[in-house]
Amino acid sequence: YVFVNQFSFDLGPDTTVCQYTCVELIGPPNMVEYRWTVADTVYATTETIEPCPGDTTTYILWVKNDNGATAEDSISINTKNNPTVSFVEDSLRACFGSNVEISVIASEDVVDFHWYYNAFDTITQTSSFVLRNVDISASVNVVVTSINECNAFKSSYLTVVPYPDIVASNDTTICPSD
Repeated sequence: YVFVNQFSFDLGPDTTVCQYTCVELIGPPNMVEYRWTVADTVYATTETIEPCPGDTTTYILWVKNDNGATAEDSISINTKNNPTVSFVEDSLRACFGSNVEISVIASEDVVDFHWYYNAFDTITQTSSFVLRNVDISASVNVVVTSINECNAFKSSYLTVVPYPDIVASNDTTICPSD
């Protein structure tokens, strides 16, 4: 009798995701020992991990079955850069009933802008848009998409201030010596 005490498994092909996108990696089932490593450091000792890499990272899984046989495989998760976006103004304020232009600065790779005000979708394809007749203080959000199909999100709060109460009173006469 010949007993072969070895086996193999495959974590699948290397993959590419946007930065900080979580990816579920699953090892072979029913092993007695799991050891995921990244750059010679133990990352986890479970069958499944769900890393969210910011940079391209290689994950190596070493396993042992109940016969004592061991196997190892690796998978690289490549990352695409996320775009950047920021509001031109740090704080957004407008008078009740007025129009307000809101703008963002985005990285050059951005090809799509989706604006949201008070949770309503206001789709525009530009880095600025005008809210007309604002009547409620609410969040203003923008989601940008880059040419490599990665997204970035930014939020600010628009404070709508009421017009001041103006009270007209009777005319008052003041003498020069008063």
